[in-house]
Amino acid sequence: AKLVRCTDKSLGEKNQSLKLDALVFLRECIRHHSAAACQPLLPYLVPVMVAAAADEWYKTIAEALRLASAIVTVLRPTSTLSAPYDATLADQFAVPIYEAIFSRLDVVDIDQEIKECSIVAIGVLLSHLGDHPHLKAQLPAVLALVRRRLENETTRIASLKTLQQIASSILNLDLRAFCESTGAELAPFLRQTHQSSRL
Repeated sequence: AKLVRCTDKSLGEKNQSLKLDALVFLRECIRHHSAAACQPLLPYLVPVMVAAAADEWYKTIAEALRLASAIVTVLRPTSTLSAPYDATLADQFAVPIYEAIFSRLDVVDIDQEIKECSIVAIGVLLSHLGDHPHLKAQLPAVLALVRRRLENETTRIASLKTLQQIASSILNLDLRAFCESTGAELAPFLRQTHQSSRL
């Protein structure tokens, strides 16, 4: 915990490379430690991520979105063996995480790396916390936005993978309306010969 909080100075630097390295360090710390060990750090990690996602440099924003994905896996692990689900933590952090991600997902004229990272991050968030009341209410709007991203070839693969992740979530989210309205549009993409475009 002390080591993680030592990133404060780097995150406050004007030097963007130092800030980027600090974000990568935090993400790697999460990756190499259990959810139970990282959960006490959420009050520190979430504000750091939110602030970085609002940065001006595209690399910092993209890394903040990757960190958001990592934070979500700590907030609600897919296995209760990693750490029990704490609804209080979800109520505290689900909305700011969603808003940080969606603020970038909703922008059309933005760097390609940010586009892809925001699409991936929203998929991780919904697959882990999609049954949270606020996120459940936002699900139709998010799916509609991902659907629009399917129309662009540069974001199609990331969008297809995100839809796959949401659909395969253990939360069994209700996607019937989306599938009924979008199934015909998805079929041609699934028939594409480009292997990476297939679910």
